[in-house]
Amino acid sequence: MSTPRQFLADMIDFAGLFPPAKLEMKPAVELYSRYRASAESWMLGRFVVPASRLEELEAAAEGLLPDSGSPPWELSVLAGANPDKAAAALAAFRKRQQDGPLRLGSIEAIATSAQDIRHAQQVLPQGIPIFFEIPVDQNPEPLVKELARAGGLAKIRTGGVTADAFPSVSQVAAFLRACAHHSVAFKATAGLHHPLRGLYRLTYETDSDLGDMFGFLNIFLAASFIATGALDERELTDLLVEADPANLTMSSQGIRWRDHQLSIEGLSEIRQHFAMSYGSCSFEEPVDDLKGLSFL
Repeated sequence: MSTPRQFLADMIDFAGLFPPAKLEMKPAVELYSRYRASAESWMLGRFVVPASRLEELEAAAEGLLPDSGSPPWELSVLAGANPDKAAAALAAFRKRQQDGPLRLGSIEAIATSAQDIRHAQQVLPQGIPIFFEIPVDQNPEPLVKELARAGGLAKIRTGGVTADAFPSVSQVAAFLRACAHHSVAFKATAGLHHPLRGLYRLTYETDSDLGDMFGFLNIFLAASFIATGALDERELTDLLVEADPANLTMSSQGIRWRDHQLSIEGLSEIRQHFAMSYGSCSFEEPVDDLKGLSFL
């Protein structure tokens, strides 16, 4: 496999139901079906859907789902801050979809305390990975340490539709360092439409405000280099704000950022076991940007 495929495979969980796209269910599942048949389908991960909308998804996807014997659609289901209510919806869904074309691949919950983590793991389906979105406006270390103890996964919100929804560079750095230190895999969500850091419109409205947005390459490369112990604090900050594609090269040997190199084998290992995926309400935008940078 090529370096882009090793690094970008299954990276984008399609969250078209959420802002700024905020699509209705039918258009969202139609797009997901189309992306699964596209030349870039190898970059596509799970379909993100709230637990409360699972029945709506099943109805909207009728006629689009794969036949028996073909790989099912994998879902990442949002339990939010109410895992008890989500657990009932998930149990009913799994009963309806036993051996069906829709499969529960992961769950996403919200936790602000160790008790939240423990309770969610007690009531939500066993054996399914749970990503816990934790606050990063405070030291993430205690909750990441609890996730390591409990066998949970972490999630970071990296943006939104307003400038104040974006965490600072130091907050993202602290989250990534905590996850690497405790060997806790993570995913990201929101505000990662573009490969590299830059000033972009916060929504799809033509008069939308502009804001500094993280690039998904910044986040995932930073995580990858952190996992190898390659970056000091200054270098980590520099990579998270890197905006110049000339400082980033992909070759058959791996990826280089300035003086740091990651092998293709190392990239594959890190993506499988540490830097998992990110949720985006657009699939075409990141793909088009990567092509524009000649990374695809």
